[in-house]
Amino acid sequence: MNLEKMENFALNISDTKEQVAKLEEIFKFKNRILKRYNRDRCQTIITLMAKYVQLENWERALLSSQELVFLYQFYYKKNWPLLGLEYFFLGKLQKFQGNFREAFLAFREAHKILSVTHRDTKLLFQLEEFLRECQME
Repeated sequence: MNLEKMENFALNISDTKEQVAKLEEIFKFKNRILKRYNRDRCQTIITLMAKYVQLENWERALLSSQELVFLYQFYYKKNWPLLGLEYFFLGKLQKFQGNFREAFLAFREAHKILSVTHRDTKLLFQLEEFLRECQME
């Protein structure tokens, strides 16, 4: 069975905790055979992060988001919208965990990108509000 089929099989398991356990097992295997910048490995991180959020495992979601920011910096230009959105998500996780300084830095990076790509949107207004909140903390 190839890795893609294994991953699809894991996603068809009804219990989210079992899904995560299988996906983590697949991810460990991928880490041994694939380079860090491999897009298939990146896709597994994205899937795992969504599952961590679903399970409210904020620490693992944070680690996944940090890895995605690193990978997106490698894949995309500095002002790529997906990178900005990942910085925004990273900032929200850090703020939720009380890491206001790190959250502020992530929000600032997100703002640099999203103020160009998402001008005059609710997302940008929310981001500016989060920046102010982190500055006050």
